[in-house]
Amino acid sequence: MGRPVTDTEQRIPHRHPGRRRDEYAKKRILQSALEILDEVGFANTSVEAIAERAGTGKATVYRWWPDKTAVVINALRHAIAQDLTCPHTGDLHRDVSVYLQNLSRCFRGHRGRIFRSFLVAAQTNSEVAAAFQTMWCQPRREELKIALARYRDSGLREDLDFEFVLDVMYGALYSMLLVGPKSASAEYTNAVADIVLSGIATKRQAAGMSHSAPGPAR
Repeated sequence: MGRPVTDTEQRIPHRHPGRRRDEYAKKRILQSALEILDEVGFANTSVEAIAERAGTGKATVYRWWPDKTAVVINALRHAIAQDLTCPHTGDLHRDVSVYLQNLSRCFRGHRGRIFRSFLVAAQTNSEVAAAFQTMWCQPRREELKIALARYRDSGLREDLDFEFVLDVMYGALYSMLLVGPKSASAEYTNAVADIVLSGIATKRQAAGMSHSAPGPAR
C-alpha cells in the first residue's frame, strides 16, 4: 500500500503542464501572425509562414483555427482588445467619442495597414469577407450598440434605429481608413460623434453635448 495522502497534498491543485504549453503556443502563433501581416500584408501571409515563425507545425495552428483568416483576425482582436473597450462614464457623448478615438488610433497606427489589407481582400474573396464580418465587424458593432443602449431611457430618441446609427459611425471611420488614416484626429472623431449624436439624442441631451466633448486623444 502506498502512503496516505496528507491534507496539505489534497489542497495543492493539480498542475497541467500541457495546458501551459498550449497557451504559450497560442501566444506565439498569434504574435507571429501579427508580425508577418505587418511585414507582407494579408494576401502574402500563409499558415505555413505563421507556423514556421512560431516554431510549431501547421497541425498545431489548425488545431485552434480553421484557416489563416481566422488566425489573423484573432491575432488582431487579441492585440487591441484592451484599447477598444467601451467606456461607461455616464456621459453619452464622451462614451462614444472616446470609443471612436480609440478605434481611429488603431487605424492610424501601423495596424491600419493590416485592416486595409483585410478590406481589400474581402472585395474579391467571399470567405474572407464573411469571416471579417463575423469575427471582427459584428463584435465591434455589438460593443457600440450596448454602449448606446445604456442611454435609451435617458438621452436617446425612442424611434432610434441602432443599426443605421452604427452604419454611419463605422462608415465614417472605415472611409477614413481607406482614403487617409492620418486625417483621423481627435477633432475628426469628435466631429463624427457631434453630428451623429445631435441627430439621435433628445433635444435636452443634444443641448448639453457641446459641453461634454473629451479632449484630444493621446
